[in-house]
Amino acid sequence: MKNKGLFFLLLLIFCYMKKSNGDQIDDICKKNLDPNLCANSLRKDPKGPSDDFKGLANTILNQCLNNAKENLGQVQKLAPNKCQQICVQQYNLCINTYIPNSINQLGSDQFTQAIGSILQSGDRALTCEDSCGKSQLSQKNNDFAHLVQVSADVLKTKL
Repeated sequence: MKNKGLFFLLLLIFCYMKKSNGDQIDDICKKNLDPNLCANSLRKDPKGPSDDFKGLANTILNQCLNNAKENLGQVQKLAPNKCQQICVQQYNLCINTYIPNSINQLGSDQFTQAIGSILQSGDRALTCEDSCGKSQLSQKNNDFAHLVQVSADVLKTKL
């Protein structure tokens, strides 16, 4: 009987102390623009889901970076024209400036600045879209801008 009581007490303590990643992810994503994309993105960490906010936010910011690199690769396959030149420039700004700044600002607890930086990368994709009009890049540009907004919403949960 004494062992059952001790086991029950330890179980209660463990359950109280251990908040699962699923619960934390659900808490972060419940007020997000796109809760499903948010949750799916936060669970995609190749090293396994992180159990802290910065680790989770870093996961989605890195997905933005990878998505921007993929989009740049698609842009570079297009025939050279003014649209392509503008899009290469805009996605390079995302990859080399705005997204790395957001990741660094996250690491320094500068959440407002991190939000501003990641949103700048979404604006760059929309600049690309505006320069090309309706094109084969439209879906990729819009998907990237949407992921950026979801990422910004994740960061906003810390404000």
